[in-house]
Amino acid sequence: MEPPPRDNLKLAVGAILGGCFALSLGDALIKQQSASFVIWQIFLMRSLIVVPFLIYFVRIRSCETSIMPRLLGWTLLRSLILVAMWIVYFAALPHIELAIAAAALYTTPIFITLFAAFFLGETIAARGWFAVLLGFIGTLLILQPQADDFNAYALLPIISAVCYACAMILTRSKCRGERPTVLGLWLNIGFVCVGAFALMLLYLCDVVKLFDTPQLSGMLRFE
Repeated sequence: MEPPPRDNLKLAVGAILGGCFALSLGDALIKQQSASFVIWQIFLMRSLIVVPFLIYFVRIRSCETSIMPRLLGWTLLRSLILVAMWIVYFAALPHIELAIAAAALYTTPIFITLFAAFFLGETIAARGWFAVLLGFIGTLLILQPQADDFNAYALLPIISAVCYACAMILTRSKCRGERPTVLGLWLNIGFVCVGAFALMLLYLCDVVKLFDTPQLSGMLRFE
């Protein structure tokens, strides 16, 4: 097995900043269009467009490069966790403000730091733990968890943050040798599969009337 590549901190930080910008823009667009599209349609359409491009990028780098990951099981688990993360996050958007949802989601570095220390055994300096404490206090100030008017939907982005942190720990520990394009490809394959399955359930509920369960239809529409 090839040794894992060395860390490139500058590239990693730049990629994280670019990714955060793209995610924030995507969240705003999806919240704006949520009344016109069911979220599963967005999952399916977006990923069906992206998958061919990712296959092309994988192949253009090397004809011998396989689109299959080296560790399929861990890659599939990572993809499913990330799909679950976005499902939970988007389920919260109709019920809370986007700024609150984004602030809660970006508690991810707190959980990544904690999980890296406990599961990977990485050493966290004192200033790192201080940053975790500040982040936790900041989250409490934003969410304001008071018993009388606390919105329970505000917890969903935090659950999303935990899922994202788990996926990043898997990426670091089990999928570090995989190509980013291959990981992205299988993530979008996961979106296609989950989106198609959910749309099929909606079709069976609303058109075929196979399931006489309005609650299931409402859940699938995040109502």
